[in-house]
Amino acid sequence: MSYKSVLVFNLEKVLEVISMIMKKNVGYWDSIIRTIVGAAVVSLGMFYDNYWGLLGIILVFSGVVSFCPIYQLFKIGTVKTGLEREN
Repeated sequence: MSYKSVLVFNLEKVLEVISMIMKKNVGYWDSIIRTIVGAAVVSLGMFYDNYWGLLGIILVFSGVVSFCPIYQLFKIGTVKTGLEREN
């Protein structure tokens, strides 16, 4: 077994575990709004040269991967039942 095949195998296992932990809990429209608002906050943070723009990165990330840890903490989900979207 070559080094590359072991690395790919381990990467697949890691991604499988992450997908089990980070089950999608952000719905379609929620992710779109998060991404747009997050991009606006990042832009304003860069324009005004302050660190509030870093909060926008969190919103963009949660919108793109459709996972919000705060939603998971409070057992909230905006994904429609039976319709989990794929990235």
